[in-house]
Amino acid sequence: MKIMTSFCIFVFLLSEVMLLVSGCSEKSNTSTGGPGLSGTIKGTATLPAGVQGDLLKARANLYNNPPLSGGHTPDKSVSVSGTQDSVTFSFSGLPAGDYYIEVWKDSVSSGSAWQTGDLVGWYGAGTVDIPVWMPVSVKTSLTSNVSIVMHSMLSNIHGTVSGPNDYSNTMVSIYSNYTNWLNYIPAQSVMTIGSGSSVTYSMTNIAPGTYFLDVWKDNDLSGNWTTGDFVGWYGTGTLTSIELTPIEMTEFSNIQADISMNTITK
Repeated sequence: MKIMTSFCIFVFLLSEVMLLVSGCSEKSNTSTGGPGLSGTIKGTATLPAGVQGDLLKARANLYNNPPLSGGHTPDKSVSVSGTQDSVTFSFSGLPAGDYYIEVWKDSVSSGSAWQTGDLVGWYGAGTVDIPVWMPVSVKTSLTSNVSIVMHSMLSNIHGTVSGPNDYSNTMVSIYSNYTNWLNYIPAQSVMTIGSGSSVTYSMTNIAPGTYFLDVWKDNDLSGNWTTGDFVGWYGTGTLTSIELTPIEMTEFSNIQADISMNTITK
């Protein structure tokens, strides 16, 4: 009986050990996890036409909450890759939830605040003065894709000049008041970029204020709007009844003003 009892105890203990080992094995498999425990955000950031800059040394930043207070200290940050005009980025291993995404070229290395000279973009809407942050929803084992348009923290007016003629080497000017426009006293001028019937322009470092804008190719070099010149303006109306629309510029305005050209016939 003693031998049989010992044998039974041994079998009982052995079975318990096997059960414990089996239990540990199952628990271990559960704790290591499997696919579907994290998600990814991938994105692209691009400079729109007329905005100059280089995005290659920008950073893509992720926030758990929108940085509404003005401080820009991210919860996670990654490098970007691509070209100076268009870059891509990726955040992986993210728990399910909502996140806020920014791409920032910190030109003056301020570290925590957008400043003049920076290139900035965020997923959402609004302007650099009042950005509207929209959440990016992450679900496990899925990829969320976002596109971000970058903005220059320099005041900027840019656009396209188009019509039936060649507008290469055409002057784009802004004026601080209507009288200065009438007398052709520009506050700032630039030449168009490109050639043919559709060209672009970009004007930066504009002081805050209200401006009027026109485009003029002085074909006869007379210094006045005369027959044969190509002209356009930001506003409405016709050559005989021009209606200028004022452009309000703040410190960080980024204004697109596309201009349709006319030819003075008499």
